[in-house]
Amino acid sequence: MARTNYALSIGIWPNASLPQLRPSALERLLQYDGIVGSVGYPRDYQNPDFRGLGVPTVRAADVTDGLGNTIAVMERRSFDTPEYAVPMSAIKEAFTWSSGWLGDSLGCVYTPVNYFKAKRDPYVYTSTSAGLIGASSLHPGGANVAFVDGSVRFLRETMDSWKISPTTGLPPGVTFEGLLRFQVQPGTRIPVYQALGTRNGGEIVSSDDY
Repeated sequence: MARTNYALSIGIWPNASLPQLRPSALERLLQYDGIVGSVGYPRDYQNPDFRGLGVPTVRAADVTDGLGNTIAVMERRSFDTPEYAVPMSAIKEAFTWSSGWLGDSLGCVYTPVNYFKAKRDPYVYTSTSAGLIGASSLHPGGANVAFVDGSVRFLRETMDSWKISPTTGLPPGVTFEGLLRFQVQPGTRIPVYQALGTRNGGEIVSSDDY
């Protein structure tokens, strides 16, 4: 098994359990602001409240932040070395994009690049394991990402990014309302790395910024 894999970007926000009521679940799904979403339900799904519910298909025209300023795919290292407390049972079945688990094939920019270096156990970064599904690599100093226009850039660990609170698992100015959604307080600045994860956030990012 390779020690580095790749994941499609769901944007800033990590995956979280969906509320059990359709309006709230739809609101949560629509918060995925990357190029893909994490959930879709067929029209014959057993729970009628969720039938046909999902994230709309993202087309090039929907990427209004610019194809060259929106992350499509991020590098992801596996955590199968002794210094990281990941059970071997998990290593055998996970950490490859083809495993079928959404955390292996999808990623977000909620935490800084290579955030695994901030903790010994990547499972305890936040309640949603955002650090586990973020961009990471075995390269010193950063990780590779591919943008929607096909270009590839090496993003540095030191680039402008949110600082995650070790006690709440949240960045400054962000709250998480139960199973509903993340709430960004008015006036909260979106750093460059997180801005690169959104397809239509309206942030202005120059290539000189990263």
